[in-house]
Amino acid sequence: MTKKIVANVGIGLGLLALVFLIQLNGASLMFKTVNIWTLLYMVIIFVSLTWVLLRISRHRELRLVTNRLTPQMVLGAVLLALILTASAIGLALFLPSEHGSNQFISYHFLSNDRRLVLVTFVTINLTGPALEELLFRGLILQFISKISHSAVIGLLISTALFTYLHNGQLFDPIYLLSGLGFGYLFFRTKNIGAAIICHQLVNILATIQLFL
Repeated sequence: MTKKIVANVGIGLGLLALVFLIQLNGASLMFKTVNIWTLLYMVIIFVSLTWVLLRISRHRELRLVTNRLTPQMVLGAVLLALILTASAIGLALFLPSEHGSNQFISYHFLSNDRRLVLVTFVTINLTGPALEELLFRGLILQFISKISHSAVIGLLISTALFTYLHNGQLFDPIYLLSGLGFGYLFFRTKNIGAAIICHQLVNILATIQLFL
């Protein structure tokens, strides 16, 4: 029993370390210039991190795909993305808050360097959401649910960590709602692909809002 507890604590700490490790995916946005090495870095980091996350999911028997992705799941992901986006807009009106990353991201999207715009779009709207879903919903949510024997506890803890990663605090209504939504979709579809699609759409819609 003690060995099992120690092992679970060790795994939990390892997953927490991955929360910060996946930030390497966004390091390309810090480069002063975008060239072939920047693009090569993006590919290597994304592939490497994805490989690590998939290996962990197999080793810990955490199923990322139980049901095949269907058109109905994709439609559900799109509808949920629209609901989460509309909710975020409403919450921002009643509970305004500053997100420092917005100005940073806007600067990159407004750059005259098309390569920088491309790198920003791919990182923020495609690779970032994919890695976050693999980690937070695919690994952390399932692992916590498994050891606590409670899907609710797994959902709440993974959502709190997801929120902290984005805003440096455990309570931010917009990120909390998004995390709960992505987690619900994963539980509902039993396919991490649906959660990834939904997360990517939410980020794309948030990017569009930066210019409205």
